[in-house]
Amino acid sequence: MKINRLQLVVAFGFALVTALIAWKSTRAYVVNYTWSTNTASFTYDPSLPTGFYSGVSSGAYAWNDVGTSSWAWYNSPSGGNWMKYGYIDGNGNAAAGMTPTICNPGGHLCKIEIKFESGEYWYTGSGTPLSYQVDLRSVATHEFGHALGLGHTQTMPNCPGNVSDATMCPSLPAGTTYFRSLQGDDRLAVSTVYP
Repeated sequence: MKINRLQLVVAFGFALVTALIAWKSTRAYVVNYTWSTNTASFTYDPSLPTGFYSGVSSGAYAWNDVGTSSWAWYNSPSGGNWMKYGYIDGNGNAAAGMTPTICNPGGHLCKIEIKFESGEYWYTGSGTPLSYQVDLRSVATHEFGHALGLGHTQTMPNCPGNVSDATMCPSLPAGTTYFRSLQGDDRLAVSTVYP
């Protein structure tokens, strides 16, 4: 069977469109804004208990361990991107919040602040939290994803409510550690935005 040039072009175009549709349907991450560089620092505010330092750093550094991304968080006492502790809305609501500052017409981030809710029952260790505790390492990893400019992952089927949840899914049940490690969609996001 002989294939003419038109048939080849049509077949190639169909394959390309099919691949793009498949890629778009598997991409669940959302980008709200970006940094203009591929590094940023963070600083512990005096309000943050010292027992939080390790968990907060673990959350930041999870994003550094993506081999296909050049992104790097680092801790610096003079950084200006503050990690704080204080009241947000009380126990059982928002465990933390990230406040971005956009500084130029290009819409790039130039400063962030992450605040951890003082009213939560925090688990600050590296093991398994009790059923009523909020895992600091998971929450910190999630918040540092927001600090990269990522929004919440499009929910279905990427957030089934178990260990396969993307770190940027919108909610984490107490007593779980789902968000400590990045899933495929999280790695794709940081690799795409910060190659």
